[in-house]
Amino acid sequence: MVDVSDKELKQNIKNIIATANLDILTIKGVCNQLVLKYGDIIMERKLFISNTVKQIIQEPTYDDSDSESNTSDSNSSEDENENQEITKKKRPRNLLQLSYVLADFMNTEEASRGEVVKQLWDYIKKNNLQNPKDKRQILLDDTLQQIFKRKKVTMFSMNKYLTPHMKKLEDMVSQDTTIVNKKKKKSPSTKKKKSPSTTKSKTKTKPKSKSKTKDKTNDKNPKKKRAPRIFQLSPELATFMKNEKASRGDVLNTIWNHIREHNLQNPKDKREIFPDDKMRPIFNVNSMTMFTLNKYLAPHLQSIIKKSEAENKSTKRKHSLTSKTSSTLTSTSADSNKVKKKVRKK
Repeated sequence: MVDVSDKELKQNIKNIIATANLDILTIKGVCNQLVLKYGDIIMERKLFISNTVKQIIQEPTYDDSDSESNTSDSNSSEDENENQEITKKKRPRNLLQLSYVLADFMNTEEASRGEVVKQLWDYIKKNNLQNPKDKRQILLDDTLQQIFKRKKVTMFSMNKYLTPHMKKLEDMVSQDTTIVNKKKKKSPSTKKKKSPSTTKSKTKTKPKSKSKTKDKTNDKNPKKKRAPRIFQLSPELATFMKNEKASRGDVLNTIWNHIREHNLQNPKDKREIFPDDKMRPIFNVNSMTMFTLNKYLAPHLQSIIKKSEAENKSTKRKHSLTSKTSSTLTSTSADSNKVKKKVRKK
């Protein structure tokens, strides 16, 4: 059996969490990594591992550099003055600029990440927002939903949703300086005086630019909207529509208005329609779906353009036939005249 102290095991868990992606990491994943190191025996301490993982995640984050500097200072002071009291000087934490929503929650505009996480966990525990079946899951209330923009969040993914609400003060200062520099560049005091020769040349070229703008405005003509295609309705549909001609859109609108007025949809499945006595002569069906409605409507809509095209074709055929007959008659008459001339000569 591998004897591992609680302190050593906790340190190994800390190292795993520090290098891992908190959005994907789970307690099972931590256990698997510890099994690779210590063997299957470590699973006997699974309860301790799960509790330490939760404890480490809930702890406020500190920089490693701070802890190293503090330990080195304390060691040196112990060597020099063993009997004197050691005063540990903590470095100020990295303050971050909070968003408006998070600032309202924290009651401050600036705070460190650790302070934000600590206050959030205090609020979560105070209001019992953890899922009783799975403590890793947090059920957000109205105040926290404004920050996280969702109803649920896990303790591993909490930091991911917090990062957009926190910015470094240094970055904010650099942004302000860049904005100020841009404004200075655009200010009229920095503009150079132009020579009269250049101004004259520019004034000459101005009318060309005007003409270009005029051309552009003329090019941008408003697009004409297409007129709806009108169909010749069948006698059954014409009696329902009270009109012999209509567009497909008008037909569909009147049919759907009729369906809604008379509650012809299936209450359990709104996609299913039961035609009544007025609609049955058109569709010849006791029930249909909204997807098959157009299929049953198609035979009742005859394009007027197609009708006119068919009529034109028929008239063209008639003209071609008459022209052919006339040409054959003329050819036969010419042949008969030739024969007569030959007979006379003989």
